[in-house]
Amino acid sequence: GKSRILNIKNGTNVVLNNIIFTNGYVKGYGGAILANGTVNIVGSTFTNNTAAGVDGFGGAVFFNDTGAVSNSNFTANHANNEGGAVYFNAKGSVENCNFKANAAQADGGAVYLVNESTIKNCNFIDNNATGKDSGYGGAVLVQQKGTIENCNFINNAASFSGGAVSMLSGNVTNCSFAGNTASKWAGALTMGSGNLRDCNFTDNAAEYGAGAVNLHRGNVTNCIFTNNAAEDNGGAMAMISGNVTDSIFTANTGYDGGAVYFDTSGTVENCNFSANNATSYGSAVRMSSGSVSNSNFTSNMGDHGAVNLGSGNVDNCNFVNNTASNDGGAVYIYKNGAVSNCNFTNNTAKNGNAIFISKGNISGCDFRNNYISEGAIHSVTGNVTLSNNILDVNDVMQSNNFTYVQNLIDKADSGDTIFIDGLYYGFGIPIRITKSLTLIGTNNATLDARKLSKIFYITADNVTLKNMCFTNGYSQNGGAVYFNRTGIVENCNFINNTANEDGGAVYFNCSGTVENCNFTNNRANYAWGGAVFFLDQGSVKNCNFINNTASEEGGAVYFAGNGEVINCNFTNNSVSIDGGAVFFNEDATGNVTYCNFINNTASVDGGAVCFWSIGNVADCYFAGNTASSSGGAVSMDSGNVINSIFTANKAARTGGAIYVGEKSTNNNFSGQFYNNHAGQSGGAIFFRNSVENNTFDGIFKDNTAGYGAGMFFYKNANGNKIEGEFINNTAKSCGGAMFFYYTT
Repeated sequence: GKSRILNIKNGTNVVLNNIIFTNGYVKGYGGAILANGTVNIVGSTFTNNTAAGVDGFGGAVFFNDTGAVSNSNFTANHANNEGGAVYFNAKGSVENCNFKANAAQADGGAVYLVNESTIKNCNFIDNNATGKDSGYGGAVLVQQKGTIENCNFINNAASFSGGAVSMLSGNVTNCSFAGNTASKWAGALTMGSGNLRDCNFTDNAAEYGAGAVNLHRGNVTNCIFTNNAAEDNGGAMAMISGNVTDSIFTANTGYDGGAVYFDTSGTVENCNFSANNATSYGSAVRMSSGSVSNSNFTSNMGDHGAVNLGSGNVDNCNFVNNTASNDGGAVYIYKNGAVSNCNFTNNTAKNGNAIFISKGNISGCDFRNNYISEGAIHSVTGNVTLSNNILDVNDVMQSNNFTYVQNLIDKADSGDTIFIDGLYYGFGIPIRITKSLTLIGTNNATLDARKLSKIFYITADNVTLKNMCFTNGYSQNGGAVYFNRTGIVENCNFINNTANEDGGAVYFNCSGTVENCNFTNNRANYAWGGAVFFLDQGSVKNCNFINNTASEEGGAVYFAGNGEVINCNFTNNSVSIDGGAVFFNEDATGNVTYCNFINNTASVDGGAVCFWSIGNVADCYFAGNTASSSGGAVSMDSGNVINSIFTANKAARTGGAIYVGEKSTNNNFSGQFYNNHAGQSGGAIFFRNSVENNTFDGIFKDNTAGYGAGMFFYKNANGNKIEGEFINNTAKSCGGAMFFYYTT
């Protein structure tokens, strides 16, 4: 802590490979390294370096010329000004790095980039930017255009804006943001203009506006926003103007715009909004002008409308169970607008229970069971044109109930394709399919069972369901859909379905396939598979599971036979016994690859995934999962865990990240383990039985336990190859890195 470690002169070209830099200190630029030449840093570690004083830029490294950092770790570095770990004064790139607990007293808690730059495949955890008059970018600040891809941002904080990232413009793709905070705006990300694609935002918060994202102008595509919060506008996201498409917003909270707030104009298309809340206007969406189309709004709650518009259009949308404490349970238009081809069911408000509109046109809409105070539609001026609408409190016409769909199926031949258009209601009798058919939904096809029955009962082989929304199904097994034969479900949404026993949304009494689907708030009351149950082999690909629950095993998905889960996202699923998100029973071999598991919970074992037999996990990300007994993220009898990241998972007893219960022979365990915790033993991994001829390779950092903070071996551990890094792991009793109990 007396001086800087390296000074690199101008005009040089230097590569630094596999070096540890610790306790560097300087009043000025670069606590460990001042790079005036072109420098490439590879595979190195920077810990507890400091850039002090008013010129304290780059706590560990200051690049004054083009620079690159890859495969390196930065922990507990500090800058008195900007760039807690790294400051790039020229073009820079950062790839495959980990940043933990770095701090800047101004901007860029971990990384500060002045020019156009790229950041790829990195993890940013617990970094902060705390400037009194600045404080932008708790983890990253980019002054110019930036590209950020395949990164994870967890629990970063900024005292002003951009709890994780602050960037002038650019693209953010395939990133996860969880638990980031900003004291004023944008709990996760603030950006002037740009594009967000394929990102997840969970549990981010801002004290003022934009709980997760503040994007002045740009596009948001295929993103998921869950449980973000702001005390002002935009519980999930605030924009001046822009476009939001193909995205899911669940349980976000704000003042105006519980999920999305547009200051001027905006477009929302093909999105799902459920259980969002606004203290004032627009429990889901608030905009001055714009359009909302082909979207679903379910169980949102606020003061004036799920959608709140100054002027604009609402087309081809479904509004179910939305509530306004004042006006417009579903839609509130306070200037001039048009609402067309929408369905309104069970919406409630003081005035204008489905729609409150000052001036405009309403056409081709269907109003069902909206609670009446002053009618389904309310206008303060009376200057509203109505055409081709259906307003009916209790009765549903045959053309809009399950009988109509049943008639289409009965008239079809085996092998036919049937197209279903619009919103259909159930009256207690499910639709039966007894021949091989393909059913395809168009124009937001929605089937609402109204909690009276399941939706489909299928006894034929090779039935395919596509492009439909299934809501409010209720049955003994398979709340929405029951397959008695092999079947396929593609591009469907399942919302608020319930099974008394197995398969809250879908039950396969056979083998089956589920692809490109979303499951939200489904439940298995007394048994297995909160969303999906497979009695035989099963495949789940490219799906999202949010807030699903089961009382026994498999909060989201249960496999009784062999199964695979590929490229899926599981958030806030829970179970009362094993497998908070996914469960494979003792007769099943399971493979889980390219998946994200965030904040799932099991009351016994396997906070995210539980294998009662052989399991294989590869290229997955686990963050904030919890088990009340063993395996905070994963519990398995035996198997392989390869190239996966485990962050901040917890088990009350053993295996903060992974628990292995049976003999493990010739298996592989590799990945990155950060800040996992076990109340008793094995902060990252716990082995209950013999471990022989296994290979271990990874980074174990900041894990904690009573015994064996990194790994705990309870019985024989012979012939194993252990490689990797054990950094700052802490055991209360013994074995900060590893603990061997009964071993020979």
